[in-house]
Amino acid sequence: MLDGRRKEWFHGGARVYNWSRLRWDRDLTTHSGNAEGPGMYWTTDLEEAWSYVSPEDPVVYRATQNPGFRYPPRKPTFAKLVELYVQAPPERQEVFLSDWGYEWPAPEAIVRATLAPYSRQNTFMDAAVTLYHDLFQHNADEYVHALLALGFDGFVIQRGTTGGSRRRDHLVVWNPFALSIDEI
Repeated sequence: MLDGRRKEWFHGGARVYNWSRLRWDRDLTTHSGNAEGPGMYWTTDLEEAWSYVSPEDPVVYRATQNPGFRYPPRKPTFAKLVELYVQAPPERQEVFLSDWGYEWPAPEAIVRATLAPYSRQNTFMDAAVTLYHDLFQHNADEYVHALLALGFDGFVIQRGTTGGSRRRDHLVVWNPFALSIDEI
């Protein structure tokens, strides 16, 4: 797993007055969707962070990850996917299983069979983001709460140098208190 603790991370946007009351989904009328799911997005590229500031209250934050920052596993496993499923509210579980042709509540064998396609995805985060759509039905608060309940703070995505852009990484955070943050 990538170790982002040695990096400085930057986040541009509107001023945050209360880190415990963050909005996890973006306003899709002004931003593209959350490619890696809901969370607070950070970058290693300061210039990129400045491109996201709010004109009304421009601010960029700098952060480092605190020791013990908790990442999800690299690969999806049935055990972790079942744990994520269990964290979803019962009404979400019911709709999810009915979409697969099963009734809720279902025995664990049915849940595991339903989660099998997700376990074959490249990474745990690919599977989790797909379940954000299929299981959590785009409810960002429920999804973030579930990942936090599993003990995860966020994850790192490596970004390439396509189209002339500089090398940068992104950090998607669900627990801002796992960071040491200051305003630039």
